[in-house]
Amino acid sequence: MSNTDDELDKMTKKRQVAIQNFILTHPKTILNNYSNNYYHIPYTNIYQIIDEYTESQVRKATANEKKSHGDTIDSRDRAEDAADELVLTISRFFKKDFGEHSSANNPWWNAIHFMENYKKEAQLQAPKGDSNE
Repeated sequence: MSNTDDELDKMTKKRQVAIQNFILTHPKTILNNYSNNYYHIPYTNIYQIIDEYTESQVRKATANEKKSHGDTIDSRDRAEDAADELVLTISRFFKKDFGEHSSANNPWWNAIHFMENYKKEAQLQAPKGDSNE
């Protein structure tokens, strides 16, 4: 036997092991295509089955990832809407304008800082012995 024959023999054994591992870990995929005739499946058909299975798994993973991204965007949008509503409520209650969103202005932070300062001022003005915390 030449080196080339030995290499081909090793490759063939590696393929057989890979196919057996796939069959053992994905029996339903194989059963859907070949009933119980595991050992009579031509290599080309096994590779086709593995390719189709892999492609199917990638499609499922991609769909799940798109849904997850969509859910994240929806959550972010709801949080932004809630923050906008909170700023509007604080603005109306205190008759204070916190400005519009821009690269130089963030009304959410403006409202937070306003409320923090308001709380400090209220604590300073509260009679001693009266606790707001």
